[in-house]
Amino acid sequence: MSQRVTELLSTSGGTAALRRINFVPAQFPDAPSIPEGIDFIRLNDPLERPEEMAVKQPPQQLTPKKRPRELFRNEDVQLQWSSVRRMGAGLQNMGNTCFMNSVLQCLTHTPPLAEVLLSQRPLGLNNGVDVLRMTQQHVQRALQHRGGIVAPVAHARGLKRICRGFKLGRQEDAHEYLVAVLDAMHEGCLAGLPKLPPEVAHTSMIHRIFAGRMCSQVRCLECSFESNTFEPFFDISLDVTRAPSLVKALAHFVRADQLEGPNRYKCPKQQRMVRAEKSMRIERPPNVLVIQLKRFGWTNRGIKVSKQVEFETELDMSPFMRRRGPPQLYALYAVLVHAGHSTHCGHYYCYVRAPNGLWHCMDDTSVSQVSERVVLAQKAYILLSEAAAA
Repeated sequence: MSQRVTELLSTSGGTAALRRINFVPAQFPDAPSIPEGIDFIRLNDPLERPEEMAVKQPPQQLTPKKRPRELFRNEDVQLQWSSVRRMGAGLQNMGNTCFMNSVLQCLTHTPPLAEVLLSQRPLGLNNGVDVLRMTQQHVQRALQHRGGIVAPVAHARGLKRICRGFKLGRQEDAHEYLVAVLDAMHEGCLAGLPKLPPEVAHTSMIHRIFAGRMCSQVRCLECSFESNTFEPFFDISLDVTRAPSLVKALAHFVRADQLEGPNRYKCPKQQRMVRAEKSMRIERPPNVLVIQLKRFGWTNRGIKVSKQVEFETELDMSPFMRRRGPPQLYALYAVLVHAGHSTHCGHYYCYVRAPNGLWHCMDDTSVSQVSERVVLAQKAYILLSEAAAA
């Protein structure tokens, strides 16, 4: 700088008038547009330290937690056993808990569920009341103590948490308990996560294995306008009072009901009351199909429908789908039976197919091998089938 000043003085005859220039802060901000190719330094802006000139990130605690798009991939559902195993342990009756024992045996020998519970790290919360965690621990013990007896103490103690209206020591309904356990396990899959939209929550491990999608349709018989409502389902309950077989009961389930007379339907397209038909069909089949044959009802004061309803070890669900397509084959792996005359008394037990393909009768602590013919002769209450591998 001093050399430049000397040069200026020499060119001006050795004299120069020096004057201090005072910069006054601008009264108006700089113009927002800056010509291309020219770099400006705003004189009024305070200079930033080098560390402040780095890209600033918002505080970590202010960053919203990302919601998962999918909790459990459908392609990760393993429909078949990964290895050949023998039958699991028998279960000790904790006081009229045969309904609970039979359901736990069916779940323990459900291949897609057991494969996840056996191979994954601890699931759910370790708080002593999480149904997903206690079921995982039960399945691991039951399949490791083959030929032995396991006491399902945790499930017995947590009975009221699983189903609020249940009471230990009292005979309860096995189907109601099954649905409650699945729902509680699904909630365990969501524990610790932020509130999720339904389309994400319905990708939990339990939903991927047991849930399907049902379509309820109302169709106008004059203009063919269709109104469709879709709902997830864990099981299908079938009226068997007039059905001699499972297939006939399913056909009756999807048969359209006529809406006419005082039950006519207001068509959204025509905006008037019209004749219509209402039906239920499966939009998306589940990986594990749970079917309840309704043998109890309030209309007959709890008297059981004890008739024989024929079923087979293989079932094709394609005739009952909303869209007809290739066969939807299912293989039977568990049959839950109620022995007795009403909902207020009786005994529950089940038949399950072991990983080695052999059928066994699971009656509390008693475990015995049976033939397939014996299984098909049962007056089933709940049927569980797995989708055939593609």
